[in-house]
Amino acid sequence: MNTNLGKIACFACALIWGAGLVGQASGMDYMGPFSFTAVRVAFGAVSMIPLILIIDKKNGVDTIAGFKQAFKPAMICAPAFIVQLFAQQLALQYTSVGKCAFVTAFYIFIVPTLGLFLKQRVSKKMWLAVVMAMVGLYLITMTEGFHNINFGDLLSLVCAITYSIYMVLSNHFLENADTIKYSTLLFVATSLMAFILALILEPGQITLNNISLSIVPILITGVVSCGFGYTLQLYGIKHTGPNLASMILSSETVFSLLAGWIVLGEVLKTSEYIGCVVMTIAIVIAVLPEKIKNDKIS
Repeated sequence: MNTNLGKIACFACALIWGAGLVGQASGMDYMGPFSFTAVRVAFGAVSMIPLILIIDKKNGVDTIAGFKQAFKPAMICAPAFIVQLFAQQLALQYTSVGKCAFVTAFYIFIVPTLGLFLKQRVSKKMWLAVVMAMVGLYLITMTEGFHNINFGDLLSLVCAITYSIYMVLSNHFLENADTIKYSTLLFVATSLMAFILALILEPGQITLNNISLSIVPILITGVVSCGFGYTLQLYGIKHTGPNLASMILSSETVFSLLAGWIVLGEVLKTSEYIGCVVMTIAIVIAVLPEKIKNDKIS
């Protein structure tokens, strides 16, 4: 009955997350990557609390018990989640928003590959998508040959790999835990680790003045991307199903490219645009068949 609203929610989420990469890039104008991550993820975690309290009160759920249930899976998955988030933030110092988004999208193909170790079947169409993705990645990242690969591109690939590990671990360990509480605990763990690294590597950067100067990207990438975006994602999946929702959410990469072009004036080379098109086609090929046959990967 609410399928159309679910589709709109998924597209809104993809738009928020895609545009959020621009906020992550501009957020480092006054703070280093770890300082900015610490503050914006903390804002994201705090923004989830009212939502949790409202939902738990409505459903008569014990909030503390829910957090206890989500704690173990969250801590198991936290290392991979933290590394992927840090890798993406650091990558934005060396590469464009659009390239970072498309290289990170390679997780769509790494996840089913990791699934082989769990004896999950991978179709011929998925392997075709993997080959296409590799071609797309080459066109996007190897603009001047292997010897001149951008360090940010490598960090983006690290993000894709660790995010894939995070997804597989979450799929295996999350089970019946509350996903919103689980996500909130991941935000808290990430923020704490970022604060520690910021104190060591970027001393004196987390100040009220710097936070006020960066408040717009902090709110966009923290409250909007983490809190509001995650809520839209859950609503979209609930009302459209994981197959359609995953495909729509993968358009985040396209929105990132457009946001980088419109807001930051980033211009890619012709070969890079072609690579982005190839990656987009590969995403469509990969998501539809595999999601239909094996929703558990999503």
